[in-house]
Amino acid sequence: MATVTKNGKSNTCYIQFTFNGKRYKLYRFPNIKTARFFGEKIEELKNYLQVGHLPPEVILWTERLWRDDSRRYEELAEIGLVPRREKCGTLNELIEKYSTYMHNGRIPKERTSSARLVGGHLLLRYFAGQPLNGCKAEKFALEKAGKIRVSEITPHDADLILIFMKKNLAKTTCGRQVKLIKSMFGMAVKLGWLEVNPFAHLRGSNEPNRTKDYFITEEISSRVLAACPDARWRLIFSFGRWGGLRIPSEIMYMKWADIDRKKGTVLIRVPKKTDRISQERGEFTTREMPLFREIRHYLDEYEKEIDKTRSDLVFPDITSDGALLRKTFVQIIRKAGLEPWHKPFNNLRATRVTELLRLFPIQTVTNWLGHTPTVCLNHYAQTTEDDFRHALELPDSTHKN
Repeated sequence: MATVTKNGKSNTCYIQFTFNGKRYKLYRFPNIKTARFFGEKIEELKNYLQVGHLPPEVILWTERLWRDDSRRYEELAEIGLVPRREKCGTLNELIEKYSTYMHNGRIPKERTSSARLVGGHLLLRYFAGQPLNGCKAEKFALEKAGKIRVSEITPHDADLILIFMKKNLAKTTCGRQVKLIKSMFGMAVKLGWLEVNPFAHLRGSNEPNRTKDYFITEEISSRVLAACPDARWRLIFSFGRWGGLRIPSEIMYMKWADIDRKKGTVLIRVPKKTDRISQERGEFTTREMPLFREIRHYLDEYEKEIDKTRSDLVFPDITSDGALLRKTFVQIIRKAGLEPWHKPFNNLRATRVTELLRLFPIQTVTNWLGHTPTVCLNHYAQTTEDDFRHALELPDSTHKN
C-alpha cells in the first residue's frame, strides 16, 4: 500500500510505494487528502497492470492527469505505471504534423498534404467561429483557435463539428472531411497526445455525388475541338475524351517513346498509384491502353508542329498543378458556346468509360483505364439519354402470338 507522509520543512506531502520490487517516492502534494487520493490511484494502476487490463474509469483518470498535470503523469511514466506520451500539442501543431504524416510508411504526395491542410483549416474555422464558405476569416481568431490543446477537444465537439460541416458542405465533401479529421486525431492517439480519438464514433464516407455527371456527346466534342486554340489542346482534349486519361497527372509524364504506333498502344504512367519515393525515382506503376483512332489524327497533327528533339516528354510544359489547365479548358468550353460542366476533365474520363462498357467487357475497360470494377461502376459509368431512348425502342415481347 502507498503511504502518505507530511514534509514538515515544506508543509507538503509525499507518497511512498513499491512497484516491481523497487521503492519510489512522489513529492510536492499540497495536502494529505490529495496525496491519499493519488496513492489510491497508484494502487489501482498497480493492481490492474498485473491483470493486464485498465478499466475505462482508470484510463479516463490517466487522461485527465495528462491534460491537467503532465509533469506528474511523466513521473508515473518514468516508473512504468502509465505509457510514455509526447507532450500534447496544439491544433496548429497537429495539423502541421498530419500534413506530412506517413501512412503505412508512405510519404504523402504534395496534393495529399494540401488536402490534409484544407481539412485542418476547416477545424480552425469552426473553433474560430468563422464562416466556412466565401468569406475571409479573421486572422486573429484563427491564430487563437490554432493554440487550442488537442486534448481539450471532446466527442461533443466532434458532434458539433459534424453539424457545422453538414450545414456548409455537400454530402460527399462532408463524408470525405470526416474521414480525414478522424484520421488526423487517430495520429494524435499514436503520438500519445490522446488516449481516445474524440472523432472515433463518427462515420466518414466516399459516397460519390452522381448529380455532377455529364456525358460529352460527339456533337459537344466536335464543338470543343473547333474552339481549341492549337494542336496541343486538341491532343490534350482527345487524350481525355477518347483515351479516358486522368488529366493532368497521366499526360504530364507521357513520353514519345511510350507511344508505339506499330503495336497501336500507349504506355501510361500512373502517379495516382505510385508512391512518392518511387515517383521521384521515375519508377511508376504503368498500364497500356490502345492508341484509339480518334486520338491518332490529333497526335499526327501535334507531332508535325512540335520539335521532339527539345524534350522526350509529349507535354513538357504541363505541371502537377491542374488549376491553370482547368481554367484554360473552361475558357475553351465557353468559347465553343457551351456552359462549362462540373468536373471538366473527370467527366471526359467518365464519358469514355461509359462508351467502352457498351463495346467491351468490364475487366478490359478497367485494365485500359486503370481502376477497379467497383470504382468504374460507382464513380464513372453513366446512364445516358440514349440508354432511355434505346429502352423505349425495344420490341414488345409481352404480346407474342
